[in-house]
Amino acid sequence: MERQEKIQYLANIISLIRSDRKIKSQEQKLLFSVAKGIGAGFLFLDQAEKLATSPNFKVAYPQRSSEALRLFEDMLLLAHADNQLAPEEGSLIRELLNHLHLSPAMVDRIKADVAERLKSIT
Repeated sequence: MERQEKIQYLANIISLIRSDRKIKSQEQKLLFSVAKGIGAGFLFLDQAEKLATSPNFKVAYPQRSSEALRLFEDMLLLAHADNQLAPEEGSLIRELLNHLHLSPAMVDRIKADVAERLKSIT
């Protein structure tokens, strides 16, 4: 991913975790982990925060399917970090899921992978 793509990726996730108006410490820790996983540091997170909180912000999905799939997995991870899926979080995730056109079996597999990741982190 290029610099601006990483910023948008992280802004999408920040938008998700801000959608229920509460960013919990577990979500913050996972956000740092996701940023590290895509090779983005604190400067990227700062820029992503500014983008996500700007008045005209819109979620934009990655061009590459593999990156969009990773975004779906990371968004699920962050949405379930507090063991609750807020309606606003669910709505953003469904929008991305509709964009991806995944089979139910693939969605189930990704959900299982996310559950395992959460178990290993917490």
